[in-house]
Amino acid sequence: MNIEIELKDYILKRFKSIRSFAIKVGLTQAGLDNLLKKNSGLINCTSDTLIRICTGLDIDPVSLINGKIKECKQSIADVNQKEFIHLEKYRKLDKYGIKMVDNVTNNELERIETEKEIHPVTMKLPILTLEDIAKKFNKEENKEEIEKQIETKRIKNMLLPMAGGSGEMVLEDDYYEERDIIIDNTLRKSDITITVSDNSMLPLYADGDIVAVEVASALYDGEIGVFMLNGESIIKKQGEGRLISLNSEYEDIILNEYDYVKTIGRALGKAELI
Repeated sequence: MNIEIELKDYILKRFKSIRSFAIKVGLTQAGLDNLLKKNSGLINCTSDTLIRICTGLDIDPVSLINGKIKECKQSIADVNQKEFIHLEKYRKLDKYGIKMVDNVTNNELERIETEKEIHPVTMKLPILTLEDIAKKFNKEENKEEIEKQIETKRIKNMLLPMAGGSGEMVLEDDYYEERDIIIDNTLRKSDITITVSDNSMLPLYADGDIVAVEVASALYDGEIGVFMLNGESIIKKQGEGRLISLNSEYEDIILNEYDYVKTIGRALGKAELI
């Protein structure tokens, strides 16, 4: 059965007439009649109208877009206007476009799942910031109390320094050691730590600073991260067509078509090994 005809029958089973349903959901009868015409109406249905229809009938909007009527198992409010607009655009794609969008979506979901595979937190205790810890450790009588409240995490610490300028070769697992770091909300997603070996990222990171890194396959422009560039690992700010030094005394790295760049992770902040 055609989806428009099926939807019309579904409305009439729930309401006395198309007109009464149209009044309930704030649509005109003429407009709703046009939407329920065979093989034409729902194709041109706007996201706002689709939300009104699905809310009035308690049916799933995604299923309706795909030509099926299914009772809604969640609030329509859980699917926002922006998501419906994306669905509208998706329906207008040709087979090539649909394949491209599906591939990107699947790749992104796989990336997200991969990045969730982080080392577990070793202690589940009340959180103190590093600043709080530093202040309280200055008082000997608070030391025992603070030690009980410190939250730590076991991660991989790179044994050799990470250059911010010319770069060091990316290291294999043999060049990492398992270490604990003190974490707060900012560092909770840390996967590895690296040591900066120059001042190209001042004033944020100086030579000798230990930086916590969240493993990630891609970053947005403007984010600071660790990258592998032509076999060398560096810490830089991502820019359009370049890797940027924060310190004006150091040149940016201009990328060209022959460069091989891979994102290792996102810099979260300075860390303290224990």
